[in-house]
Amino acid sequence: MQTVLMLQLHEAHMGRLPSASILNGVACQMVITLGGHVDVPGLPDHGEASREERERCHLRALFWICYLFDKEIALRSGQPPFLTDSYCDLTPPDKGMTHFFADGTGQRFFPYLFGDIGLSLLKGRADRQLYSVHASRKLEAELLRDIPELDSALEEWRSSLPAQIRPSLSMSRASLPSL
Repeated sequence: MQTVLMLQLHEAHMGRLPSASILNGVACQMVITLGGHVDVPGLPDHGEASREERERCHLRALFWICYLFDKEIALRSGQPPFLTDSYCDLTPPDKGMTHFFADGTGQRFFPYLFGDIGLSLLKGRADRQLYSVHASRKLEAELLRDIPELDSALEEWRSSLPAQIRPSLSMSRASLPSL
């Protein structure tokens, strides 16, 4: 599955979205077949985790990677996602899987995967509300109501991130790369 995810990432970065989408489907099917879409209780605090516990945690991390890629590719390609939220346990992962020490001293944790997960949940919501078959049958007034709601949810997500990693609303000319 890791190889398929790496190939998918490569294809997406090379701009080959159709092949990235096919690989995404393969990876999503693999993670579901292995049961990664269902969370299990967290690892016990008894010190060393067993091999099965480490494998389960790793599989769950692979699920989240598949989930992030799936929402991104669905939004970019206009195709429906392979991982449907109603069939996946979207319980946030343990802190150890989603945070890193920012300054190397072990003093300050920053969430990195939580931000990605939150944004992916919003991507899925935008896809459902604006691009799904159900959305295509909405009245224009309903779509125009959904857009500010999504915009508000996006701003709420952005504001929830620590200032050090929060995306800015605009870029200065000085921060733009020169060509």
